[in-house]
Amino acid sequence: MEKASTLANKRILISGASGFIGSHLSMRLYRIGAELHGIFRTGHAVRDSNLTWWQGDMEDETFVREVLSSVKP
Repeated sequence: MEKASTLANKRILISGASGFIGSHLSMRLYRIGAELHGIFRTGHAVRDSNLTWWQGDMEDETFVREVLSSVKP
């Protein structure tokens, strides 16, 4: 497993970032200095200025391609 410090300044895309595990993972990655992009499917994303939010469904191939080409994680 990569040491957390090697993720500093890396662009990371988190699916389910507004959920319990995703939100805790996001906080940890933010503390080490990662650039975060979070995906949420429905409802409202947690207000967090540390993430760039993307709303969509990971089952939608067009959405996934768009996010991956834009974020380039």
